[in-house]
Amino acid sequence: MSVADPGALTNEAVEGFLAAQLLHTDVDSAWQALQADDPRQELEAVRCPVLVLWGAEDVQLPLDDAFEYARRLRAPLRVIPGCGHLLIGERPDACAHAIDDFLGDGSLERHHLPT
Repeated sequence: MSVADPGALTNEAVEGFLAAQLLHTDVDSAWQALQADDPRQELEAVRCPVLVLWGAEDVQLPLDDAFEYARRLRAPLRVIPGCGHLLIGERPDACAHAIDDFLGDGSLERHHLPT
């Protein structure tokens, strides 16, 4: 499957993606795990080009967090309208378009960070 062809997902892949969400219904445990191992503490160490995609209507992680992630990663932020937390499942075409734009506009060279 290529980014340019989001429709290439098999039925099995889609069912697996959606079924996995049913396994994670304990929001309190998930929140405690994130607090114990907060990924934001290590974002500045990322040295590869990054695109931050965020759902405009994400109720699990507020949009303010998106700005913090993008700032810490020194990365562009693309907010996907009409989308919650499961971006690739909710708006695969919009996600694929954002990724194609990121990969195709020369931004990889502009966003390369020295090691």
